[in-house]
Amino acid sequence: TAVFTDEYIAGSVANVQVQPSSTQAVAEVKQCYINITGGNFESGPGSIAGGRAESRVWKDGCTASSEATAEENTATITGGRFAKWAKIYGGWAFSNPNTTSATAKALKNHLIVNSDQQVDRLYGGDAYAFTAGAPLLVQANENTLNAKIKAASFYGGYATGWQWDSSSPSDTAEANRNKVWIAAGSRFTEYSAGGFSELVARNTQTINSTANENEVSIAGGTFEGEVNGGRAVIKSNDPPADSEANVAANRNKLWANAGTFKDLLISGFASVRSDGALDAKANENMLRVNADAYRFYGGRARG
Repeated sequence: TAVFTDEYIAGSVANVQVQPSSTQAVAEVKQCYINITGGNFESGPGSIAGGRAESRVWKDGCTASSEATAEENTATITGGRFAKWAKIYGGWAFSNPNTTSATAKALKNHLIVNSDQQVDRLYGGDAYAFTAGAPLLVQANENTLNAKIKAASFYGGYATGWQWDSSSPSDTAEANRNKVWIAAGSRFTEYSAGGFSELVARNTQTINSTANENEVSIAGGTFEGEVNGGRAVIKSNDPPADSEANVAANRNKLWANAGTFKDLLISGFASVRSDGALDAKANENMLRVNADAYRFYGGRARG
């Protein structure tokens, strides 16, 4: 059964908020869908998702771990009018404990959009987690996006993790094996990617961020921002002396078969900033350009 609130429309929702006596906060939404063929949503809500999973630990002193999973959900949009600030997801997962381990997974979700509307952002799967002083895992893997629309940006899989305030033994973010198809007639004004993985951490021992084996195929349109097949980012602040920060964007594919590209095209981009040991890899990426392009790279690594 679809859920309609002032905040979102979703095929199904799992929203878990726990008390101090709890040991786990687990929210899962799997194999749900929403199909919008018409209607007026120009005044909101601003979020539409096939499946939406949210796990929060609000109470001080609660030691419950937090896990949110959105898996194999689908959103299909073929009609309707939407707010220009609307964000549309195949699956969305959010994990936010105070001090315990955080896990967010958006896996194998699908977003299909064919619309003449202008919206904000498109995500096949979006996973977001943040915590203090505990291990963090965020995954946006094997999601798909098939779109013809005007929007600010698109992502097949988008994984973001934030760890702050105190030390953590390890953090991991993944945006791997996502696929995006963009139809002619589309227009995007900002940065977009097939798979995007970012970790921002403080005083963390081992950090890994990967955006591997993502695929983007573009049949035409106008793209004013940079487009990546896969991009992995780490920003490590105040790391321990023996810390490791490893970032990889390998074996991605970006096919720019037609269209106009006003910024960079990069098939695989790995970027890391850390005062400790670091490693950035962008290997075996493939890029094909048969379009009007500003500048392009098959692979790019920065550290």
